[in-house]
Amino acid sequence: MLSSKFGHMRALNVTIRIGSFCFAVVSLLLFSSFFYSTPAQTNAQSDSQSGAQTGTPTKAQAPMLPDGPGKQVVMQKCTQCHGQEMFALVRKTPDDWDQTVTKMTTNGLVVTDEEYDAIMTYLAANLGPLPPKINVNKTTAADLQKGLGLTDAEAQAIVKFRGDHGDFKTWNDVAKVDGVDPKKIEAKKDVIGF
Repeated sequence: MLSSKFGHMRALNVTIRIGSFCFAVVSLLLFSSFFYSTPAQTNAQSDSQSGAQTGTPTKAQAPMLPDGPGKQVVMQKCTQCHGQEMFALVRKTPDDWDQTVTKMTTNGLVVTDEEYDAIMTYLAANLGPLPPKINVNKTTAADLQKGLGLTDAEAQAIVKFRGDHGDFKTWNDVAKVDGVDPKKIEAKKDVIGF
């Protein structure tokens, strides 16, 4: 009698656990669908609100990725499972992007050979590794000229200024050097190092 009593309690315990688990899963699904939507759902909602039936991303979604050949294919294919914020700021070599896209195809991404080529070309051109920084405090005038797109006179002025006044601290300091076009320096501020 004792073993059947415990067997009934064990079955009751399992039933309660399964019921609690099912409740938790259903609650999680309801919560997730309420606060989160997939990019496809977001596109469908924005398309239905704007009256478009194309399923393409809206202009509000596009600014994160730079313009370039293949961007439309990247937007259509690479945002099916996640938002562009997952990769828009990532920098990888072409081989690393190839591994990532290949992994995505094993996870369900379907692309034609042409789409794959367009995606890889876009990612390599626009989200490839950043060029190395140009240390304006140590590099030669010739390297300043080549790396920052300066004239020989502008590069020489920077070298002379740092020799007379010491190291630069910011790109604004470099832009203030007499004889240097500040617009050129501002345009290259992301590759200037110290």
